[in-house]
Amino acid sequence: MSTTSVQRTSAFARAFPRWDARAGWILGLVALGALAMAPMPRLAQPASFHDFADRRALLGVPNCMDVVSNAPFALASALGLSFLARRAREQRMSVGGGGGAGARLMPIDLIALTLVFLGIGFTCAGSSYYHLLPCNERLYWDRLPMVLTFVGLLVVLIAERVSPKTAAWLMAPLLLAAFASVTHWRVTEAAGRGDLRAYFFVEGAALVSVLLIVALYPARYLPTRKLMIGLACYGLAVLFEQLDRPVWNLLSSLGVELVSGHTIKHLWASAGALVLALAVRGRMGAPGSHQRRGG
Repeated sequence: MSTTSVQRTSAFARAFPRWDARAGWILGLVALGALAMAPMPRLAQPASFHDFADRRALLGVPNCMDVVSNAPFALASALGLSFLARRAREQRMSVGGGGGAGARLMPIDLIALTLVFLGIGFTCAGSSYYHLLPCNERLYWDRLPMVLTFVGLLVVLIAERVSPKTAAWLMAPLLLAAFASVTHWRVTEAAGRGDLRAYFFVEGAALVSVLLIVALYPARYLPTRKLMIGLACYGLAVLFEQLDRPVWNLLSSLGVELVSGHTIKHLWASAGALVLALAVRGRMGAPGSHQRRGG
């Protein structure tokens, strides 16, 4: 069989995959998470959540470090969109798709990646807006672009590693579920019975699904190594979010009021977004890249 025939067969298999145990494991874990979360009592947003360690106002900007540390998200968004636009332009100009049909981005890839990088840009705006005056009303605009971006990344990986057709069918329902989860928290919070369960479930299910898809399915154009580095950056961001005041207190005890854990959280999370942007640029169009698992 010729190389072209093999590539076409591979592309067809990705568009119309057979059911396998990997998908079963992912859906089974998500279902177990839903069953475990359902009987739990509602989870309200604690008021202490808004009590960040670094409250300094610099250059007239309240909570300055937690605000300005969102700037790298804007850079990651701009770079990602730029790399994506360049790749789309190269594909239009090249009959061969820039290094093989398997490396060529499909419409669902372009749409989902565009939504992710736009979401990263809106995360910069939403988080900055929230940190200027931390409160539940503004927290909604911080969380909404974040959860939409993370679910968007899940759609990207479904299209890239599992099935472009499945991703196209799931994109709208998944994004709607993400929007509904954080909006449900906002509505219930305003009614005096705030409930974060749906938001935590969607966020957790998306994270577990992303990790399993990266671990279990071969890459088509996003290198596994870069994705794992990006996810590790996100893990460090979650860690430093919990260490907001301890980091601040430690540095203060040394006579240096430099940054808090939450500021470092923003930097690690934006580093993960930058790694994703570089991953989009790095392997697209590399000859035979669709045949390697990643790296």
